[in-house]
This record gives sequence, structure tokens and C-alpha cells, in this order.
Amino acid sequence: MKISKSDPGKLAARRGHAWLVTGLFGFGTLLFLAGGPLLPPAQAQWNYDVTLTGYPQARWKALTNYIDKPAMADINQDGRPEIIGAGVFGDVYCLDGRTGQILWTYDEERSLELAVYVSPAVADLNCDNVADVVSIAPQGKVFALDGTNGKKLWSFQAEGMVVYSPGAFDIDRNGTVEISVVDTKGNLYVLTSSGKQLWKVTGQSPFFGVPAMGLVGDKAVVIAGDRSGSLRCYDATNGNPLWSYSVSSSPISTSPVLFKDPQSNAIPWRVLVGSEKGEVHLVNAQDGQMIWSRAMTGGIVGDFAVGDLRGSGALDAAFSTSHSEVIAVSLSDGKTIWTKKFKVPLQESSEVKRGKRITRETLSGQPVLVDVDGDSKLDVILETRGLNSYVYCLGGSDGRIIWNYGTKNLRSNPRLTESVTIAPGQDELAGDQVIYSDTVPVYSNPTPLVGDFDGDGKADLIVNDRDEVGLINVPLPSALVPGSWAKFASSPCNNMILFSVPCVGAAPAPGIRLSADRNEIVEGQSVKICWTSTNAAGVEMDQGVGAVGVEDCLTVTPPQTTTWTAVARGCGGEAKDSASITVSVKPPAPPLIPPPPPSPPSMTDADREALTRSLNDVFFEYDYYRLTPDAQKTLDQNVKQLASYSSLRLGLEATCDERGSQIYNQFLAVARGESVREYLVAHGVDVSKLEVRPQGETVKWDSRRDEEGWAKNRRVHFVILP
Repeated sequence: MKISKSDPGKLAARRGHAWLVTGLFGFGTLLFLAGGPLLPPAQAQWNYDVTLTGYPQARWKALTNYIDKPAMADINQDGRPEIIGAGVFGDVYCLDGRTGQILWTYDEERSLELAVYVSPAVADLNCDNVADVVSIAPQGKVFALDGTNGKKLWSFQAEGMVVYSPGAFDIDRNGTVEISVVDTKGNLYVLTSSGKQLWKVTGQSPFFGVPAMGLVGDKAVVIAGDRSGSLRCYDATNGNPLWSYSVSSSPISTSPVLFKDPQSNAIPWRVLVGSEKGEVHLVNAQDGQMIWSRAMTGGIVGDFAVGDLRGSGALDAAFSTSHSEVIAVSLSDGKTIWTKKFKVPLQESSEVKRGKRITRETLSGQPVLVDVDGDSKLDVILETRGLNSYVYCLGGSDGRIIWNYGTKNLRSNPRLTESVTIAPGQDELAGDQVIYSDTVPVYSNPTPLVGDFDGDGKADLIVNDRDEVGLINVPLPSALVPGSWAKFASSPCNNMILFSVPCVGAAPAPGIRLSADRNEIVEGQSVKICWTSTNAAGVEMDQGVGAVGVEDCLTVTPPQTTTWTAVARGCGGEAKDSASITVSVKPPAPPLIPPPPPSPPSMTDADREALTRSLNDVFFEYDYYRLTPDAQKTLDQNVKQLASYSSLRLGLEATCDERGSQIYNQFLAVARGESVREYLVAHGVDVSKLEVRPQGETVKWDSRRDEEGWAKNRRVHFVILP
């Protein structure tokens, strides 16, 4: 490993916590190291170097499935963030950020059909003051989990596959968030906090990335880009289109970023988006008009990080490209501040074969902005997706390398698991060694994360140690300073991009109305109870009913006078309403004396002979006792013939052809007789009147030893018993 550094300084965090959690395809290992001064390997102090890389001591290591973009939230309310990660196959993990202990795991939606790289949305969905988790499964399912235990709260099935992260925002300002998500069939959905579809629109082509949700003025909007190169804005309350903007003829390559200028309230809300042609566009979020558009690179534009890189108070943006570049740009005019071109192309292999290397240039991860060197300017930390010098800290104002972590000695380090396959190669263009792996996901886009995981007041940087198949928590040089971006916004609702939690409005008090279609009934009668609620996350009914819908009806038959009470609960409190049903006792009816049953008809010998002729035998396939469709039709006809003779006793003589042993044929005959008896009983024949008589191969109806003769010997014959 290679570590270089410059002078340490104060750290100013863009958010209270920033994050990175990554691993390798199939399995990932999370490693956490102590906070403190960042030292070169020669000066570092440790008791046990878990990763053999020269880093300080790892505090914990946790094995999970591959996690590309985890989220962070203080779920257990201990003052320290937990790590919530979505595995690439739909499983979800919650880890204690201090110890690495897996608090809970959810894998009911796990599917190996498709790997997706998403970040869960974290918000309180059920008003219990605990952050819950919304994630996706590749087969098109959106699901919510209780943050306390990982139990499923609800799920929603989209029409197509879902491969992008969900978004969250309180659209109606009622104290609970709504969820947005897109599928591969071109649908954009907005769901309530209880998982019900609020609305759906179908675009002209599939949408790309995570939709931007927020308030533009006082109007809640959802903005999404699509693969035809268009940016579309919808009314978040009903899905009505507001405007569209044509970015270019090439597909959009980034999730849109919606933001408000921190220096002037007069400047309108804006939305930032990039394309596969290397263009960056800034659009007026109120009317969809272009503010500026610039061609920034010959490669694909990656997701943006927005912040003040120059200490001027104005917003800038940093992003990576597929041409091994990191670019910083001023958002006021779109001019480039600096461009950092890596010497070795960031390539990785989607397939490693003997004698053949299939490689392509790749995007690095989305940057994270923190003040590393104490100059009051946000710096850029990013993880490249190739396997060379994969973690960089760049000066925000000039792009200089402050420090980086490399993987030059990859082959000499032992592997932690046998699931990792590393293949070295030579880069013909750069003339330098490039490392390839057939287990690193080609479409991953890992993002670093900065936060105080152990509560010591010092910042920790979580990065992916790909050569050791895990995550390392590397200490940053000074204490974490939460809230240093408070000067740019008074609340999350004024500037969504600067906060890690969704914007949630003040919760109004819930209300509920409960009524019955009748208030007085006679014992044994039913009554319909209906209720409607407002601003409620859930409704519970007493009398043993439990949780019900926020608006529904229930038909009940109370045995006595009963009062039904419904309680509506929301983030703004709870409300109750009741309805009483008076039940009067119905006088008993006089007892009914049933008439004696009719005598069964007497049966003469002629009747017995005629009935015997009318009962057709049932035939079976070779070596089977199941009833064929023809056999069932025959039995249906026999049941009709027997309907008038309920007291009649029948013998079911079951036979087989001579193929097979006598013992086997005897058992087969029993099974055939039982099949017929079970069918007759199921169609109303008294079981006590039926007697199975297995005869095996002892009785032959046809003496021929060919298929035609054998077929006639595989039967059940009906006889009338005395």
C-alpha cells in the first residue's frame, strides 16, 4: 500500500456524517480503524495489522454480501451512526458503526437473477421516532423495513425491474415522507409512507437514476432524467407534468441534483444534470429553461457533489468521468475550476480469461466534500472504481493531491477469502502495471463516507480495501465539526443537497371519523362499520381486530351490545372515535321435529342385475393407480346410477395384468381400489357401503399376452354385495 499526505488541518464536514461502505462481488468485509492522526506507515502505531497494509489497527470486521452504497442513520439512538447497506441481490444489513456487530439482516427479497447497486432511503415511516429503511429488490419490489429490528413493514411491486435507489421527501408536509422510484419499463412511481401508490407516470423512454424530490418555492416537485436525454419535472402531489428540458441526444448519465443558491433567495431553484456525451447542464427548476450548458469532457459524466470548493460562499460541483478525470466546476457560470487527469487509466475487467483481457475505462465513485487541510475550503475525497491508487483526497480549490491510498503491492498481500480472484496485467498505453479482478462489479459506483463512528469526536474515513476484500476505517487528522454548513441553509427544506435526511414538514394532528350503517340490530344480524382518517400513518381497531387501513370498512356480527373504537396515529399525535351497536335478544323459535327419513326402495333381482350391467368398470394405465380423465367420467356416471340406492353395498374388485411380481401387483390392486373408493366418497357415496377387494393378477378378463389384452386386465370391477 502507498500512503502520501500533506499537513493536517481542521475538518469541516458537509454533513453531520458522510459515508462509504464497499466490498467485493458476493461477499464484502467491513473493517473499522481507530480515529486519530493520519500517519505514514513508518510512524503508524498498532497492535495487530489486520490488513497487512500499514494502516492503524482495525477495530472490527464484519462479513456481509457486497454493499455498494450504504446509508447512515442513528437508528438505535445512541448518538452514533449505524451503517445500513443494501446488498446487490436485495438483502439489507444494519451494522453498529462502533463495533461492526450486525444488528439485523433482512434477506427475504434476496434474488440472484440480477445484481443492483443502490443506497437505501432512511426515514421514520411509522412515527415511532426511529428511522426506518426503504430499499429495492432487483425483481421490481420496493420494500420498507422497521429500523429497530429489520422486520418488513410493507412492499410494493413495480411493473418492471428496479435498478436505481429510492428517493424520499415529505411531499404533502404532513410529517411523513413519500417515496419515489423508477423501473426499467419507463415508469416513475410515488408511494406513501405506508407503501400505497400515490401516482404513476410512464415516460417516453426509461428513466435514469434517483429522482430529485423537493420544494421549488412552495410547490413540491419530482424531477427525473431519462435515457432519451430529457429532464422532466412533475407535480409531486399528482404526477401532472410541469416542464421538460432536452439535455442532448445522448442518454442522461447522472441523478439530477436540485438545489437553492445559498447567497441569494432571489436566485431561482436550479437542477444540475450530466450526460453520456460529457455535457453538464444547469436548468431553472421553476420553468425548465437552460441557465448554462457546457461540454466538460469526452467521457461520461458521473454523479455530482455540490459545495463551496473555493471558500467564496458560492456553490461549486465536483464529479468524475469515464476518462479517468475528476473535474471541479463553478455553478454560477459553468466554468471549469480545475481538472485532475489520472496518469494510469482507471480500467477494470468485466471478465478475465486466459490469454485475453476484456477491459474498459470506468467512472470513479461519487465524491464527498470535506475540509481536510483546514483552509476553510471543502476538499474532494473519492474512490476510483479501478484497482490502482483507488482513494484520493484532492484540494477543493486547485485539485492537488493531498493524500492517496494505492494498491501497487497487491499480489504480495494474502487474500482474506477464497472468493477473490486477482489477475495482474500490463497496460499497453501507460506502460505501468494495472490490476484486474474478475470479482469487482463492473457497474458499481462506490462513494466515500466521513463520520464519527466511535463517538470520540474525531472523523473517520471509510474506504474500500479491494486487495483485502473489505472496508477500512482510516482516521482523518482532526476532530469532526458537524453543522459547519449551517450557514448555507436554515433547514433541510431550503437546501436538500446539503443534508443527509429527507425534508419533513411539521406534522398536523390526525383525525378519524367512525360510523355504523345501523346502531340497533337483532342478535345474529350483521352491521357495517366504516371509518375515514386524515394525517394518519396507521389505524387500530379494538375488539381484537388490530391494525386496519387508514380508510376502510368492516362487517361484524356482535353477539351483544358492543362499542367499537378506532385510534388513528400519526406523527402529530393520535385521535379516537367510537360507534356503539345495541344488540337485542331474538326470542327462540319453537323446536322443529324432522320428518322420518324415507324408506330406501326395495330392490328386486331384476333391478340388481340391471344395475350391475349399468355400472361400468374403470380402467388404468400401466403401472399406475391414478384415475385418468376417462376413468373419472366413468365414475361420475356410476355415481348417478347409485344415487337412488343409498343403502346398497358395493364391492370394488381391483385387478392388474401379469407383468410385475405377484406381491407388487397385489399392492397395486389395493391402490387402484382405494383410488376408486376415495373418488366415490368425495362425490357423495357412503364410505361404509364400499369394500375394496384386491385380486392382483389372479383374475384375468382377457387371456391375451399383448398390450390390448393387458389393458383390459387393469381395471376395477363393480359388484353388488348382499
